[in-house]
Amino acid sequence: MITRARLRHISCLLFLVTGGIAVLGVMDSSQAIAGGADGSVSALAAVASADAAEDSSSGRIDILAPVDPSPPPCNDELITVLAENFDTVTPPTLPAGWTATNAIDPDGIFWQTSNTGVPSPPADSPPNAAWVNDPPAVSDKYLDVGTFFIFEAYWAQLTFRHNFNLQSGFDGGVLEISSFYINNGAFTDITDPAVGGSFETGGYNAIIATGTGSPIAGRNAWSGNSGGFITTTVNLPTLVVDGKLRWRMASDNSGSGEGWRIDNITVTECHFTGLPSPTPSLTPTATPAPRLRPTPRPRPTRPASPGQAGMLPEGSFDGPPPPTPRPRRFTPFPRPTP
Repeated sequence: MITRARLRHISCLLFLVTGGIAVLGVMDSSQAIAGGADGSVSALAAVASADAAEDSSSGRIDILAPVDPSPPPCNDELITVLAENFDTVTPPTLPAGWTATNAIDPDGIFWQTSNTGVPSPPADSPPNAAWVNDPPAVSDKYLDVGTFFIFEAYWAQLTFRHNFNLQSGFDGGVLEISSFYINNGAFTDITDPAVGGSFETGGYNAIIATGTGSPIAGRNAWSGNSGGFITTTVNLPTLVVDGKLRWRMASDNSGSGEGWRIDNITVTECHFTGLPSPTPSLTPTATPAPRLRPTPRPRPTRPASPGQAGMLPEGSFDGPPPPTPRPRRFTPFPRPTP
């Protein structure tokens, strides 16, 4: 016979058995994540550990940024001011409108288009990208494009992809801009207060050392190894007249690197088109009533002075003219005959 006491004992036994099975399952799952029977670490644990180590690194560069990040919302007209992927030319030729200059030239190598070599990969959108080397000597190499205009804009942005492997902390690259209203047209760093630009993503990651001859010593720059193509997005000034952009690579005399590649450059602006002026409503205008002119009062007649009897001042009126005097009839009396 099963009593209530026995039912309680059976329930307790079932609870203990179920709990033990659950604990054993958790322990087996933990061992599967942490390692196998031979002590090896599973793929899931390795990924989690790598992510934690990567996030804790202060010098991390995000190489997983999208190729073509979406611009901010634009409720007016979105205009593409500049777009270049360097794929319409044959290396080493640059596209029309692009110029390469060496302000300090130790080796005769200029910015050019390239589809092979280091740093790898050679292009973000094959086959070509713009490329320049990083020599073991002092150099100052410019890649310029212009002229473009930005005006009546809510915002303007530059986006490009680049891959660099430059001597870390000693050789580097910077972005400069020239405009009619900025420093009298002189090329100025995009982050300079006179420009008002800023990085949205992929900004400078190093400060170039001084004392080794670098033309950009002491400045913030891109340096070291990006680990592949990364995305940089720059907030540009909302007024640019006769604008030019310059990618500038500078090296010192202490070492060298593989170089710098740039690809998929886009400048967009949200252009302000304005709101249509409301059509004025026609309000009927009341016609004013004609003004009544008062009747002029008669001017008093000045009495004539002696000797001017019957003469009145000019412009005066003294009633109707006097009647014409009638001739007097005269009948002579007969004279008596002598």
